[in-house]
Parts: sequence; C-alpha cells; structure tokens
Amino acid sequence: MGNRKEEKETLEDKIQTNEVKTSAIKNYIIDTSAALSFWTPIMTSIEYFGAGMDSEEVLKSRLAATTVHMTIARPYGKLRQWVADKMGANTESSQSKKFAIDTLAMISTQAPLYAGILYFSGASLQEVVVALPTGLAVGAVSGRPYGYCLDKWRKLWGTKTTF
Repeated sequence: MGNRKEEKETLEDKIQTNEVKTSAIKNYIIDTSAALSFWTPIMTSIEYFGAGMDSEEVLKSRLAATTVHMTIARPYGKLRQWVADKMGANTESSQSKKFAIDTLAMISTQAPLYAGILYFSGASLQEVVVALPTGLAVGAVSGRPYGYCLDKWRKLWGTKTTF
C-alpha cells in the first residue's frame, strides 16, 4: 500500500512538473509572438525609410532581430514584471508609473541589443548613427504601448499580466 502512495505522489509530481513546463513554453511563445508582431513593422520602417538601409540590410537586421526576440522576449517580460514589483506597481497604478516602468525596462534592454543587431546586419556607421538613437527614441516612446499590447496579448491567451 505504501508503494501505491509513493507511486501516486510521483504521478502527481510528474503531472505538476509537466504543467509547469507547459506553462513556461506557453509563456515563452506568447511573449515572443507579441514582441515579433509589435516590433517588426516599426523597426523595419525606421531602418528602411529613416536610416536609408537597403533591403538586404533590413532583411538581415530583421532576421537577426527575430533571433534576438526569440532569445530575449520572455526574459524581457520577466524583467518588466520584476521592475513593476520593485516599484510596487499593479493594475491600479497611475499611467505615469506604468509608463516609467515600461520605458525603463525597454531602454535597459533595447540599447545594447539593437546596437548589436545593427552591427551584425552590416549597417554603416552613418546608418547606425541615425538608426540607433531613432530606435531608442521609438523604444522610449513605445515602451508603454508595447507593455499595454503585451498585457492584452497575455490576457487573450489566459496568462498573467503585469498591469
């Protein structure tokens, strides 16, 4: 009889472990798809029309960015939550507090990542001088809209939101 209890606990542990793994995979997919669908059209426009990068450079940049988003989107979502927790923010917080949190989280991750993306895509120094500050300004202004979209996307898929 003791063996059945141990087997039952083991089975329950396995079920819980699988639920945690499924949840982690689901959260990864949700955060990554939100990042790709939000940022790709914005950054493509900046690079092509604003910085004057040619189509091949933009394609390389967006392919690199896709790889980066697949790596960083979920950790970014966790960083955003951590910053919100440290600042005592929740759904009842003011819009200015939410804006500050989303901007801080966005700029702290976007600056080094975007510089690397531009470098590896073959952008010239002149193109980087235009694209990087423009991209960071867009990141600062769109940090809150992205955070809002991320939370709406998470809610649509039934996962925890930050605000």
